[in-house]
Amino acid sequence: WVYRLYLQQTKEEKYARPILNLLWSATVSQEALDLLREIMSILPPEKENHRLLAKWALKLKKFELSEVYIQKLLQEDAVDIDANRCTGIIAESRKDWSKAVEHYKISKDWDRVAISFNHLGAYGQALTYLNQIPEDQRDSPTWLYHAGWALYQTGDLPKAVNCWQSLKSAYPEKASEIQDNIV
Repeated sequence: WVYRLYLQQTKEEKYARPILNLLWSATVSQEALDLLREIMSILPPEKENHRLLAKWALKLKKFELSEVYIQKLLQEDAVDIDANRCTGIIAESRKDWSKAVEHYKISKDWDRVAISFNHLGAYGQALTYLNQIPEDQRDSPTWLYHAGWALYQTGDLPKAVNCWQSLKSAYPEKASEIQDNIV
């Protein structure tokens, strides 16, 4: 808060820039976010500062604030990976699965695309995107659970059971959660 107070009084870029450099390695917190916003009110608009603020606001679940800076990034580059990923996360939190699909496709987060399609009941499309994930990455709890769910919903019970058994074996601590969600 001392830095923020100092910047509010000086309003000079020569003081804001070194503090910004310190913030790049700081832990995300409300205080750090407030300081970053103060710095951004002094510095000229910079894409990477917008990106940092959007991500920090997102981590703190300040979705509206994050969206302000995401929009600035998307206005400059509609296919900005981070901005689309952040938009997908916000859409997911709001259960706006179609919007999540749209933005996760741009950011190429195939697992998130598939999860969103599962929520939309488009299980065949979910499988299409799950299959785009490299084979050596198909052992995560997320992949196994959602592949199992999509396979179950499309009627491929043996493969669904295989996914869920692999999940249960590899992640026994998740067994009851898995069982509750499947039954």
